[in-house]
Amino acid sequence: MFKNKIILKILDYYKDIWALGYTSAIAHWDLETYMPPKGIEHRAEGLGRMATIRQKLFLDKEFVGLIHKAYNIKLLTDQEKGVVRVLRRSLKFY
Repeated sequence: MFKNKIILKILDYYKDIWALGYTSAIAHWDLETYMPPKGIEHRAEGLGRMATIRQKLFLDKEFVGLIHKAYNIKLLTDQEKGVVRVLRRSLKFY
């Protein structure tokens, strides 16, 4: 499906960012469904730190550089173009 070496590097790097987002989503879900009263403070601190780490990973110069490099590649598949489009849009969030 993905053959371009730059896209493959991006996807490999993104695995850590995705894992932090997924873990954060589970922690937020647990907050809504069952949260012991004394656990809120620790959960909030953990979620805040995860968000900070995720942001640092996303804004890493090497990662951002790979996204920009991929954007300038003319011969990408539709799926590869989609990866670049979504990540460029996400950069605006951070």
